Amino acid sequence: MAKAPFKHGRKLCVFCGNPANSGEHIWPKWAHDLIPEVSGHKQVVFEGAVTRDVMSRVYDRNRQGSVAKVAIRRVCNTCNNGWMSEYEGKAKAMLTAMMMGRNLALGADSQRLLAEYFTLKLMVLDWTAADPIFSQEVRTAFFDGRVIPAGIQLIIAFCPDHRMSSYYRTHFQEASNVNRLAEHQPGRNVKTFAVGFGGIFLFALCIKNDAADLKLEPRQGWFQLLPAKLPLIYWPPFLATSRDEAETVASSLGALKKHARVKVADDVVGAISKIIGG
Repeated sequence: MAKAPFKHGRKLCVFCGNPANSGEHIWPKWAHDLIPEVSGHKQVVFEGAVTRDVMSRVYDRNRQGSVAKVAIRRVCNTCNNGWMSEYEGKAKAMLTAMMMGRNLALGADSQRLLAEYFTLKLMVLDWTAADPIFSQEVRTAFFDGRVIPAGIQLIIAFCPDHRMSSYYRTHFQEASNVNRLAEHQPGRNVKTFAVGFGGIFLFALCIKNDAADLKLEPRQGWFQLLPAKLPLIYWPPFLATSRDEAETVASSLGALKKHARVKVADDVVGAISKIIGG
């Protein structure tokens, strides 16, 4: 059983529990040549009550260097250079073609490989803040047997706009099904990730303990990877996704307050929206 990473203090690998002595790139090194180089990036964090339309700005910082080269020091050398590196090797050719918009037919095995690869990345991205949505038990199950959590819904689209090629945004807040309020345990339990990876734009909705009973709405030009729906996906989709559409999807967790079956908490623990790039 892997040890749980410390919330504060010494950092441990989120998968095996050994000291986190290695940095995992959000966008792998081999993909850097496929992502437009920028001289700097902006990091913006908003925080405020989840029921308000306007959030207060916490900080706005201009940082040097390309966001494509950001690395998260939450894994160990053994994992990073072992099984995680094997995933990079298996997925590299397929991801390269998808990033560039080349024609591919993705069968069940290819879709499963993509789903596992993106789940791995999400579990690392989850630790950009010290309040993860994936539990140690869930990460250990993925480490031991590549078990993908039931609470992940993942969709992908092709977005050729280079401004979205190294995009990253996440939202985290508390919600509950209105019919199960009596069973609800307070705490943030719904998190989304939006990532631009070259021409691939992925959006993940992650729900802890199935607390909010949310489903992603089908959208034209988007394919659902998790839970898997299609025996064959033809890439790129006939309808490419615009920057505006990608931004709309990336910020869609804010629409929870309009959901008929969901109650969003009144600033019990607040909500955080984090944007890198832009």
